[in-house]
Amino acid sequence: MRNINLRLCFPIELGRCTGKDIIIVRVLTYIGLNVCLIFFMIILNHSIEPIPNTFARLANASSVLGYEEKGFVLVQAAISSRDGEIEFSGGLGQENLGIHHQTRSGGKKVPMYSADSYFDKFVKSKGPVNILQIDVEGWDFDVLFGASSVLDRTQYLEFEYHATGPWGGYHLPDTVHLLDHKGFTCYWSGKSKLWRITGCYFDIYNTYHDWSNVACVHRTYEKLAERMESLFLATITPS
Repeated sequence: MRNINLRLCFPIELGRCTGKDIIIVRVLTYIGLNVCLIFFMIILNHSIEPIPNTFARLANASSVLGYEEKGFVLVQAAISSRDGEIEFSGGLGQENLGIHHQTRSGGKKVPMYSADSYFDKFVKSKGPVNILQIDVEGWDFDVLFGASSVLDRTQYLEFEYHATGPWGGYHLPDTVHLLDHKGFTCYWSGKSKLWRITGCYFDIYNTYHDWSNVACVHRTYEKLAERMESLFLATITPS
């Protein structure tokens, strides 16, 4: 994620707002890792990593640090729009490389889940997902497409947008329209600034594919929705 400094939705803030345990879901590629982390305040962590060598290093680190006894769950899998299998090369991952850079025929077969399937199989909690962060180097829409029921539980969402991978063939308004139907209002995210996209479409959005971040709030989460809309209004109001 780049240029995110909203100061709006940290776990401590959510705890104050809800008075409940916090669930943060991160689906991302970091140094080549496709990782989904779910943090509970009661300390339950799920990490999903598909690349064999990277998974082995994470498993070794988890064992050495004793994370397994602390509730850390490491799963070798990938997150996409559907269930199935995918073959990965034997190398280590690298920043800015998505699934399309890492797959190889004849590589090790790794299970692939949609976000909905992963939750059904591995996540016992049926409560809200307070923060869903997606950074998968161009495959963000695929993750969103496979996360219908997860999105219904999500209060705050972030994802990257650019021309890498499948994003290059998609239009942002289509994604924002889909999320609007799911109850989300989306904004361009800057450093302590927001520019609303939902209901503020411009023709250039059909061709724009530069590196950027999109932050969305579910409108039923009224306190955060009000804060984000207020920040948007402050952003566009001349000082």
